[in-house]
Amino acid sequence: MKKYQVAELNELLNDSPREAVQQAEEVYADSLKAVAEEICEQSAQKPIVFIAGTSGSSKTTTALRLAEYIEQMGHRAYALSMDDYFLNKDECQAIFDGGEIDYESPLCVDRKLLGEHMQKMARHEMIEIPQFDFVKQCRKNEGEILTCKDGDIVIIEGIHGLNPLITADYSDLAAKIYVELQACVVDEETEICSDKLRMLRRIMRDSRFRGHTVERTVAYCTKLSQGEQKFILPFVEKADWRVNTFLDYELNIYRNDILALFAPLAVDFKNEWGLDEIGRLLENLRFLPLEYAPKDSLVREFTGESSLKY
Repeated sequence: MKKYQVAELNELLNDSPREAVQQAEEVYADSLKAVAEEICEQSAQKPIVFIAGTSGSSKTTTALRLAEYIEQMGHRAYALSMDDYFLNKDECQAIFDGGEIDYESPLCVDRKLLGEHMQKMARHEMIEIPQFDFVKQCRKNEGEILTCKDGDIVIIEGIHGLNPLITADYSDLAAKIYVELQACVVDEETEICSDKLRMLRRIMRDSRFRGHTVERTVAYCTKLSQGEQKFILPFVEKADWRVNTFLDYELNIYRNDILALFAPLAVDFKNEWGLDEIGRLLENLRFLPLEYAPKDSLVREFTGESSLKY
């Protein structure tokens, strides 16, 4: 896992911030283009692509950007979300002690419907893509109509894209990608690695788009970690490709917003979850305005103002 020194990150941005951003974006884009090329080469045998990854790993942006590159290579591509195949609340058997639905469990996925749709897509039959309403915790079965043709590629992103409970019966139809955030940002006293970096992404996104407090997001990330250990990480080796989504300038973008969100938190809470140490590291980072990030950058999955339709 690569370690990024705070001083080095600041120096890159001090010299030429736009060039530093461009270089970071190119590393991510080049990795996706290489995967897209191989996907296109085997599309006749495997017209479906699963993208799996833990929460905050940027599965959605990766799916959308991958679809764009595949289309540039001459294939029609569709990006779907496995979340839309969740069971209704009263049908799901995976429940936390407090009665909350455990969406980290593959038992929440309507495996029968998803399997039927994958088979139909492979046979070029029409499907109607469902839409899941997280507020009402129920699914609308009326949605976009999709009929695949020869050469078309369907990308399905979701945390369970490698789990055999979901994919085992369709391995002959599907290629698999594991999306991850593999990096550590360090200074003389503090180290922020993959799990905490993903948590910071979620804090950004949840505060902006879901109205969640930092306390709620941090508590939920603890539950997510338990599910990841059981349902995601044991199957990483089943992936055909692994893509690292960390951009070495992204913490500079998040810096001011995160510090503002941390400011009113109770001291005991910050100490308990290590947010005080994270805050001190962020204070040493140079702030980079969002305008430096391209409109289709994955950082905008967490900050907003993206050209991509999520």
